[in-house]
Amino acid sequence: MSRIGSRLAWVVSCVALAEVTGSAQGELERSAIQVTLHAPASAAFEQTMAAFVRAGLVAVDGNAAAGTITSLPVERHQGIFLLELVYRASVVPTGDSAALVVLSGTYVARDAAGRLTPEERPITSHPHGPVAHAQAWGIIEQIAEALQAK
Repeated sequence: MSRIGSRLAWVVSCVALAEVTGSAQGELERSAIQVTLHAPASAAFEQTMAAFVRAGLVAVDGNAAAGTITSLPVERHQGIFLLELVYRASVVPTGDSAALVVLSGTYVARDAAGRLTPEERPITSHPHGPVAHAQAWGIIEQIAEALQAK
């Protein structure tokens, strides 16, 4: 499989949708937002990096060749937990003048004693999850809106 093909397969696997259990309206809980940009992948990468900065995020890892951006962890307090949220973007070329940007994030939690939760969990669009999802998901939406405004 080509490098682009394997990256696209990875992106598609990261964008799986899960039905929210007990949702009265049968809404879907999303763990990623996809934005198609009508620009070469290199320009889409730069636009995405700028959108991260406008959202107040610091990119700790940005690799234009791989098309990936990872933010420095953002700390938020929720009750007795300290949440460490990390935001990510993957830019996949879909032709000479278009690219698909997949925006997502994960979090881990530390309790008052400093113990870490056993695994990273996705930030999702569900407003009533174990994390203050509306606020965390809002950052992902803010980046997507900035990209769509271009």
